[in-house]
Amino acid sequence: MRVDYLMPEFLAPMASPKLLPEPVSDPAQLMSQRILHHTTRPESWKIWFNDLGAILPEEGSSLRYSQYELIIEAMVAGHGIGLMPLILLQREIAEGKLVQAHSHVACPRSAYYLLTPLHKVGISKIESFRSWFLQRVKELSSYQ
Repeated sequence: MRVDYLMPEFLAPMASPKLLPEPVSDPAQLMSQRILHHTTRPESWKIWFNDLGAILPEEGSSLRYSQYELIIEAMVAGHGIGLMPLILLQREIAEGKLVQAHSHVACPRSAYYLLTPLHKVGISKIESFRSWFLQRVKELSSYQ
């Protein structure tokens, strides 16, 4: 397997400016809002609080979603605060639909990689896609 490191993951709590017009200074205040979780990433909030040097407080109301797209729609609609990889929110941030709910951005050990089976290395269409994809990631990474 050929492994290309693409980029680290940057996580930040995000919300609609209608729900949270200003970022909170005390991260524990976030837990008083409805918290939106991704079902396959149940430890994300704990990781974010640990990265901040804080302990995850007891949360109030929460909703769980199986897709980031659903969390994004719920955040834009003002239904809660989600902890999201920033790379997925460029359009919503640029359009002013989402804002950071707290200034801290965590960079956990998780990251994104492009994996190519060794028997596919050197195939023209695979290499062409790989080159295009790595260039696109480089462009998007400059956003971070």
